[in-house]
Amino acid sequence: MSLKCLLGLVSCLNYMGDKIPDEAVYSIIYQCDRVTVQPTLSFVIDGKYRAGQQQGYIILEQLEKSGLKFSWKPDKKVSNYDRASQNYNLATYRKREVERACSKFLSVANNKTNWPG
Repeated sequence: MSLKCLLGLVSCLNYMGDKIPDEAVYSIIYQCDRVTVQPTLSFVIDGKYRAGQQQGYIILEQLEKSGLKFSWKPDKKVSNYDRASQNYNLATYRKREVERACSKFLSVANNKTNWPG
């Protein structure tokens, strides 16, 4: 929970047991909009840095830091195939998972009862 929320200095969203300051809410909404246009494979880092090709992964980190709750890995192993298949399956899982989390977050943010005060 943000200290600003605790002290009542800013409007905060009640989201899954946490209070998220309004500026973080706007950041999450902006980053969620960016998720849909990212290439699927940009949601994994395969050990090689390629300028601009890990943008999806960077967005996931920013969303998590801002307070969005989602799963980075499935409960079970994504694939028993080669590394390229595993990367693609993991990237697909991450993109779908964060899109689902963003949709849920937007629903919560659009409900006025989740903005007390």
